[in-house]
Amino acid sequence: DGMDEAGLLQFLRSARAEQQPVALLGASYSFVHLMDALAGLDEDFRLPAGSWLLDTGGFKGRSREIPMEAFYAQLSEVFGVAREHCINMYGMTELSTQFYDAGNRSVPSVKRGPHWIRSRLVDPLTGHDVPAGERGILAHTDLANFNSVVTILTEDVGLATDDGFVLLGRAEG
Repeated sequence: DGMDEAGLLQFLRSARAEQQPVALLGASYSFVHLMDALAGLDEDFRLPAGSWLLDTGGFKGRSREIPMEAFYAQLSEVFGVAREHCINMYGMTELSTQFYDAGNRSVPSVKRGPHWIRSRLVDPLTGHDVPAGERGILAHTDLANFNSVVTILTEDVGLATDDGFVLLGRAEG
């Protein structure tokens, strides 16, 4: 809810003291800054059993970039939350719908959305779907958008899976 650093530290300490599971939600880059700040304290910030972490937004030049494997390993270690309880949300302002994964035990994780959104992988030069098993640029058609554009072509590279897609990063060039 936009609490300051002192408020967040008090919240984390209170959750540990009361052994009350929490859901900690924030921008990916905010978690990087938080973990940096916690590293300077001689204190245990592992959360109670049953806690969850949700990150979104990536880094986008807002903080130092950390490879996803290292990011989720550090989140799990610092907060004591199993990687399958470290959820990532993928979405964008232009969409009414978001995609979620089922935890980050391994990365990159599969992103899934509800039945009213469809994702395609396209060749950015032709606009045609790429053959199965090939990387392409993600295009999302979101039927939840009302009085707005329905399909957007992103700058994100993905790979299709049986039940969603794997986000591989931004397209170069």
